[in-house]
Amino acid sequence: MIPAIILTLSVILFRVVMGFNDIATNFSPVAAIVLCSAVFLPLRIALPLAFGSLFVSDLLLNAHYGVGLSLAFFVKYAAFALIFGLGYWLRQNPKFSLKGIFGTTIAAALLFYVITNTMSWATDPAYAKSLGGWFQALTIGNPAFATPTWMFFRNSLAGNLFFTGLFVLLVKPDLFRIRSRSAGTIPAAQ
Repeated sequence: MIPAIILTLSVILFRVVMGFNDIATNFSPVAAIVLCSAVFLPLRIALPLAFGSLFVSDLLLNAHYGVGLSLAFFVKYAAFALIFGLGYWLRQNPKFSLKGIFGTTIAAALLFYVITNTMSWATDPAYAKSLGGWFQALTIGNPAFATPTWMFFRNSLAGNLFFTGLFVLLVKPDLFRIRSRSAGTIPAAQ
């Protein structure tokens, strides 16, 4: 459990430092930390660690950029709560696998992307309130911004997969062992 706590605090620090430098472009550890906390940590630790570290890093980043509380803030936390729920659901399966964790990570990234971009579509006057406007919000985004939303999704997915892999490697490395169909488990290389 100690490696999970250290990793969580480290990646949240990564999020803040990268956010201050504007180079992360959504290569973020947050959804991975929320998901993996729900899967691997006791709930009494998982909830405050995941959401507490998220909240503190949001306060720092929001203060840096002069952003206050908004509907987007609450929608983002609702999306993270759903991701936590996905992790908790996965945890209930005593035979979950690495494939299941990474599949859930992909689903979590997609869920977050669709929820937050749908909120942007619904509240940003730059988007037509039509199926075409919603599609624009999910692909190219608001033309006033240089980076299309699909690139944010790509980077978010890459960050989620990377940090989920790192979390699992530190907390449950036996999930990375290669299994042979006929001979059982093959020991990990030493």
